[in-house]
Amino acid sequence: MWANTLQAVSRWEVSDMTKPAALHQFFSSFGMTAYTSTSVPEDAVFPYLTYGLITSAWECGRAANEDRKR
Repeated sequence: MWANTLQAVSRWEVSDMTKPAALHQFFSSFGMTAYTSTSVPEDAVFPYLTYGLITSAWECGRAANEDRKR
């Protein structure tokens, strides 16, 4: 399973995607439909995967600040 996921990741053109789109593509690569936790449709059929998309902390925090100091 992980080998297939890594092959899928290597095919991505992430530079052409927004961060939320890249994250969605990653979660969708596990062989089931993926939804953000706030966008699961009423008629969604199991199995599906949900994930929290919290973008307010992106580009913030210790790691991002360390890059800015250089």
